[in-house]
Amino acid sequence: MSEFAEIQAERSYAKQFEAAQSTGNAYRAMVAKDELRAARSTLEPQDQAIMDQIAGRGRSLTDIAQRTGRSVDDLKALYLGAREKLAEHYQSTAAA
Repeated sequence: MSEFAEIQAERSYAKQFEAAQSTGNAYRAMVAKDELRAARSTLEPQDQAIMDQIAGRGRSLTDIAQRTGRSVDDLKALYLGAREKLAEHYQSTAAA
């Protein structure tokens, strides 16, 4: 998977996360929740948590490490793995 595809996947996840939280357009929020649920279903719970913190809430790996007591290297490995899984998910849904 290319790094570009992974970055695009992270951006898509972030946009869906934000839209799902929005109260301005109920229909868009509902669609975003469905899309986000499908994307999250491809991730393990730890992957979901790290993507929610980084892509959804804009937290840094260092901030998450301080809050959780885990090493930045461990979190980075989770984050990069989650990005790859998301890229595969978004590519497969675009092809369908």
